[in-house]
Formats: sequence, structure tokens, C-alpha cells
Amino acid sequence: EKAHTGAIWVMKFAPGGKVLASAGDDKNVKIWVLKSQWNHFVEKYMKGKTDEPPVLNEEDDGYFASVPFRVFEGSQAPILGLDWGGQYFLLSAGTDRVVRLWHIARGGQIASYPHPDTVPTVAFHPLNPRYFLSGCLDGKVRLWNSNARKVSSHHRLEQRNDQQDILITTVNFDKRVKLVRAYVGTYDGRITVLDVSMTNSLDYYTSFDIRGARKTARKITSIEQRPNSSSILITSNDSRIRLFDVENSQLTCKYKGLQNQTSQIKGSFSHDGKIIISGDEKNFVYFWETETHYKLFNHTTGKGPLKRQLRRDKNDCYYRFRSHESRVTNAMFAPEALSDNEGFVKEIFVTSDSKGNIKFFLNLRNPS
Repeated sequence: EKAHTGAIWVMKFAPGGKVLASAGDDKNVKIWVLKSQWNHFVEKYMKGKTDEPPVLNEEDDGYFASVPFRVFEGSQAPILGLDWGGQYFLLSAGTDRVVRLWHIARGGQIASYPHPDTVPTVAFHPLNPRYFLSGCLDGKVRLWNSNARKVSSHHRLEQRNDQQDILITTVNFDKRVKLVRAYVGTYDGRITVLDVSMTNSLDYYTSFDIRGARKTARKITSIEQRPNSSSILITSNDSRIRLFDVENSQLTCKYKGLQNQTSQIKGSFSHDGKIIISGDEKNFVYFWETETHYKLFNHTTGKGPLKRQLRRDKNDCYYRFRSHESRVTNAMFAPEALSDNEGFVKEIFVTSDSKGNIKFFLNLRNPS
């Protein structure tokens, strides 16, 4: 049985990796829970509620239950963005121009935040969960006070000389404690970095084009921060994933191999930042090592061995496998590894496709 009807455009693990949210074309947000945590979540978040808890199929294989713990209904159009806050609060956003706030213990929405245009992306403030950031196709980034249900601050991106509209396609926060910054990606391939002050104002810090000013721009589909680092991972519709060091304004590495020309596919890190994972328009899941082992190697040709040096700023050495029968719209690792006493890193990753299927996998790798 399919998890959703139609394409799944976005998935998001809650902190800790015990809960996963998914959404897409069918306008529903579905919550999936680890089988080992099912009874705990029923007892804590459904006890005394009027709605009956779903029945867990004990014969299910895999780590996650095959039935959703919650189904949030109310969105009027496809959902494009999700983000978890603390204590299992969840934001959803999409083409109905509304951001909605949910909680795992509630069957319906808690609050709604209307916008003038489609909202493809949303992110909770990392230090103050009362605030969240929304990116809208009207070119404005808004910092909302969720309790007051009003915009605390906003920033309109500057238009270029040859453009009329700036379309915001993704936002995210710098997760480091020492400072709070917001990253904003656009349809024309630009990253804008905003400082978020103690008074919750949005102040311009810097901006840059991911492909350089002379090349044709492509839509940025996601921005993910590398764990415990100032580097960010940028996925875009030129079939590239780029690792940027924001502090030094420098491209660290470019990862190649996948096809991502028109989709909202997103690259992301394993829990330790050593592996990058991504979906693909040709039904594959791709993996790259973040740090490549740079060596001279032999490549046999008809004229004899040819030696060449791997470039540090480009990585087209990947592993892939065909995980679905349609384009892989999402692929991501759980935010924490599972406990393992055999000396391996044991981690769950999940994939989804454009036909509504979700699959969970277990990955074992050497920690070094």
C-alpha cells in the first residue's frame, strides 16, 4: 500500500530520528513512528484523546510502522515544505499560500499564517521555537512570532537589473549556538545570508551566486548545514550539489552524478557529516563521501596506463542503487545513528518517489 496518493515532495525527521513527517500532492501530512517507540507515543500523545489510535501491525518488517501515527488534514493544495520544532511541533507550507502549525498530540491544526503567494519553504528558529522563518514567492523572507501570529521582521531580496521577481525557493538556519544566521536560496541560483539579531530583526550579511555571475542560473532546491561546521550543502537544478564554506566565501567541493533538472530534490548529510545522500530523477539514490581520498591512480587506456590527479573541488566518485520505479523525490539519513556493539556505524535512511511510495533502509559502514 502506498504511503501517499501522488508525489511525495517533502519529508523531514524530527530531532532524535524517532518520528518522520511526509507530505506532497495529496495535501495530507503523515506522521510515521519507529515501531519500538509506538506504544510510548500512543501512551504519551493519544491517551485520553477522543480519536482512536491506529492499530499497529506487529508483523510488519522494518524499523518504522507501516501505518501513520497521525494524518493531518486541512491544506487546500500540495505541500512543499515541512520543519520540526521542539516538543514535536511541526510546520507545513505549500501552494495554498498558508503555513500551518501542528502538534503530534493534536488531530488538527493549531494555527495558520497566510501569505500573499506560494510558500515553498519554512524553518523553525533554532534557539527560540516561538519564531519561524518562511520563504515566499513574493520575494520576502518573513520571521514570524507564532504565538502572536504576526510577522516580527521581514527582508525583501534585492532585484537584479534584468529581473522583475525574486522567487524564494528554500530557507534554513545556521544551527550553531554562537550566532543565528538565515540562509535564503532563490530560483535564479543566488544565496543570501541574513543575520538574525537578538531583537529578531533580519539584517543583510552577504550574498553570492552558486555558479558565478557569468553562468546561467539554476534554481536552488535546498540548503543544509554540515554538522558542527560553517559549511552548507546546496542542491540546485543543474544536477550539482555544492559544499560552500560560508565564513571564507569559498566553494569547497562540487558533487556530480545525479540528474536533477526540474525536481525539488535535496541533498543532505549523514548524522556525522561524512556521507552525502540524494535522490535522482532517474530512480536512483546517490551517495558521496564528503571528504575524498585524493590519490594518483592508474586508468588503463589503449595507449597504456594514464595517471591523473583527482581534483579536490570536484567529486564524481559515488555509489548509487535503483531504489524506486519512478523519480526519487527524497532521500535522507535519520539524524542519529542506531546503537551498535559490533564496531559499525548503523544508520537508517529513507527514500520516497513521485508515485507516493516510502522505503526505509538500514546502512552499515565503518566509522573511519
